[in-house]
Amino acid sequence: MSNWCAYGGFENRTYQFKDYANILDQILRTIISKGKGIEINTSGFRYGLGVLHPGIDLLKRYKELGGTIITFGSDTHKIRDYYDGFEEAKKMLLEAGFEFITVFKNRKPEFVKI
Repeated sequence: MSNWCAYGGFENRTYQFKDYANILDQILRTIISKGKGIEINTSGFRYGLGVLHPGIDLLKRYKELGGTIITFGSDTHKIRDYYDGFEEAKKMLLEAGFEFITVFKNRKPEFVKI
């Protein structure tokens, strides 16, 4: 089970993948069909939320649908925080069945073994 957190003006800031599976499937299929990818963002750790975005359920579904392009991001403005959470992100990617992370060189994706 994965709780994802979102910022917004509401009391309960967690939600479950299964509650939005239909719309998320549509979004993931569109992303994949356009040759785009998704980012695992680690800023949830820095902000005390204790989670990565997106959660494991979405990553597994993205892979099931044929998604391959995954990048890491930290939304940091400080060098000391740049790699925060990347080890956790790597572990989650492996758990979701991915073997590669994507880096871009000259705007072209390259796949690097985890």
